[in-house]
Amino acid sequence: KTGTLSPSPSQGPLSPPLRPAPPEDPHRSPFDAVLVLWSPFFQGALQNRLIELAERERSRGSVLLNDVRLLAEMQDRRKLHDFLNRNGVSTPRYIECSRDNGNSPTIEEHSDHLVVDGYRINKPFVEKPVDRRDREIYLYFRRATD
Repeated sequence: KTGTLSPSPSQGPLSPPLRPAPPEDPHRSPFDAVLVLWSPFFQGALQNRLIELAERERSRGSVLLNDVRLLAEMQDRRKLHDFLNRNGVSTPRYIECSRDNGNSPTIEEHSDHLVVDGYRINKPFVEKPVDRRDREIYLYFRRATD
């Protein structure tokens, strides 16, 4: 189904390059299955191209071992939390503070806790950006009281 990889006769049995046998049907994918591994480089146009390539292979008969569209969506922490909660996966307690679409949440910082739009979270805690690829995180600790 996938063809076989074999060395050319002029090369030794362990010498590269290995070449896949051509598929029997030009409209059939040479791959039985496709697994897409995410990379920070797959953003914007490259992300769309990756989705396009995976969908093309699916339409040609390959099995996609993971959902590339879902993988792209999961880069947004809010969507990831929603997905996990909908599927009954427990997550640590969190508060969402979104400034999208002109939203301006009310934030109160106290020595031992923070209140965001009426929801309290005790310190210490970690603030993470919406984009999972963004590694700019903040740690909040209790302030010493006099």
